[in-house]
Amino acid sequence: MRVYIDTSAAVKLMKEEPCSQDMEGFANDPHVELVSSTLTETELRRAATRNGEPQERAAEVLSRISLAEITRADYRLAGILPGENLRSLDALHLQMASSLEADFVVTYDLRMINAALRVFGIPVIHPGFEPDMAALAGSTV
Repeated sequence: MRVYIDTSAAVKLMKEEPCSQDMEGFANDPHVELVSSTLTETELRRAATRNGEPQERAAEVLSRISLAEITRADYRLAGILPGENLRSLDALHLQMASSLEADFVVTYDLRMINAALRVFGIPVIHPGFEPDMAALAGSTV
């Protein structure tokens, strides 16, 4: 199963926080292929810096993920995705999930959960996390 991992999920593999153990168990499933884009590398390394995590720890997490380069076409397609409130980086993540033909998106970000479901209809996984469905229904993409 090919799973696009966004940065909110990758951070859970880098540092201990709520749902980290659940995410680790999911990521270690031999049937799970973690894919993402080079955007995740930048975001994860910035998160490491913000959280006082060594860059080596970020590199360890990144070594578990197949990273794809973002093409000019991906930028263009992300820019024209529907959803007037869809954030630019979320649009890039969603475009890359589509481009990489991911079966699922793994994320812990409510806006990304909502956008993945509404914009692409891509199933979303968030091991150990129970989102507030009322807040999710009320959020705008």
